[in-house]
Amino acid sequence: MSTNRPGPGGDRPGRDRRRDAAREKARQMREQAERRRRRNQRLVVAAAVAAVLLVVVTVGAIIQAGRSSVPPAATSAAPANVVDGGVVSGTATGVPQVEVFLDYACPVCGEFERSEGAWLQGRADAGEITLVYKPISILDRYSSTKFSTRAASAAGCVADTSPQAFPDFNAEMFARQQPEQGPGMSDQQISQIAAQAGASADTEQCIVDQRFTGWAASTTDAASRAGVNGTPTVLVDGTQVSDRSQAGIEAAIQAAAG
Repeated sequence: MSTNRPGPGGDRPGRDRRRDAAREKARQMREQAERRRRRNQRLVVAAAVAAVLLVVVTVGAIIQAGRSSVPPAATSAAPANVVDGGVVSGTATGVPQVEVFLDYACPVCGEFERSEGAWLQGRADAGEITLVYKPISILDRYSSTKFSTRAASAAGCVADTSPQAFPDFNAEMFARQQPEQGPGMSDQQISQIAAQAGASADTEQCIVDQRFTGWAASTTDAASRAGVNGTPTVLVDGTQVSDRSQAGIEAAIQAAAG
């Protein structure tokens, strides 16, 4: 019996086909792998770009939120009609200058204004002194609403928009002074006092915006550096008056007048 077997090289066409098929399969697999690599690379890049955009948007939102939490027109610039942190009353020249550092939350300041305020203002109106009121904010810690700073800012608003109304505003703020340990007046209540003192309509928006809280803080710092560590502090021509009674201040004025 004989068996038919292919001779040497008799099955080469079949081997070539299998080899070519294997090569084609390997090529297809390489192409698929390359496509997957490129697709994954694009996904990684896209994810990175999205992450960067998310960070930018988030940071922008945080900044905007921080801006929106600050009164929209708040500034550290001094109000108009204010000189060296003070609201000046009286236009006479060559007369003694009386500076009064006050805090609208200070009970002793209230007592001082009620006892000596009208007298000092009368001297200024008569051209006998230059009266300078310097609102500062050292008692915020006693108020849950930072009344000292808000009130000083409001005083800046009155000086800025309606300086002629400041003396009455100042007197009425102390006439209606609330307990030191409480929240203090609201911005709306302060605005009503300003309006009743004759301030313009622009003053109300300035007070509600707390526009001069930065200025109040800077004048408080300046006063502290100058040695003012309590309110009321009274200076006559730059010299602190220890006796803040009418008699004590009058003596200092006479001494300054020479």
